[in-house]
Amino acid sequence: SPATPVAGQVLVDGGTLEYTGGSVTLAANRGVAIGNGGAVLRVTGTGDLGIGGAVSDAAGASGAIAVEAETAALALQVANTFSGGLTILKGTVRA
Repeated sequence: SPATPVAGQVLVDGGTLEYTGGSVTLAANRGVAIGNGGAVLRVTGTGDLGIGGAVSDAAGASGAIAVEAETAALALQVANTFSGGLTILKGTVRA
């Protein structure tokens, strides 16, 4: 893993990032970038999914995020800079 935070280490552009396990937090050095196609963040596991790094726009993009936290919560743990908007379709999002 990178020694320092890397913006956009995980890119979602028109797809779904689904988590199906027990409670876990993505490391702070694993930033998530959202492309113009947007993203669905879905939590269907037995525990919460924490995102320890910033969620930001991909270079030149402004995609929206839809959250489906079906069985647990999505926890956004740091200041985020994505600009496309956030829609909670189901469940809980914590800051």
